[in-house]
Amino acid sequence: MNDSRKSLQSKLINAIRDSITICDIEAFVGQKPIVNTCSDADRLIIQHANIDADINHSGDFPKLIETKDVTYWLVSHETSYTRVIGIYWPLKGMPKLFHARVYPP
Repeated sequence: MNDSRKSLQSKLINAIRDSITICDIEAFVGQKPIVNTCSDADRLIIQHANIDADINHSGDFPKLIETKDVTYWLVSHETSYTRVIGIYWPLKGMPKLFHARVYPP
């Protein structure tokens, strides 16, 4: 894992620990996410996203139908997808970190 990805992951873990809200996450991290469902436009985008768990990482992966909010940042571009790291807020429980692959529409 490169240093910028480690730094981003650390910031996201701290955001979860500090209970940062979806609408405050960008300022906390200091970097604009690709998607943040605090925005109504991004909420529409995520409803149509072709996204799945990054098989290179274990851990939680959001079932979008069971989430209140989602935000994620670019990690890398691959040939047929983009790797992202983000946080999702489930309908019940605490926010969780996730790693995913996003495919073009």
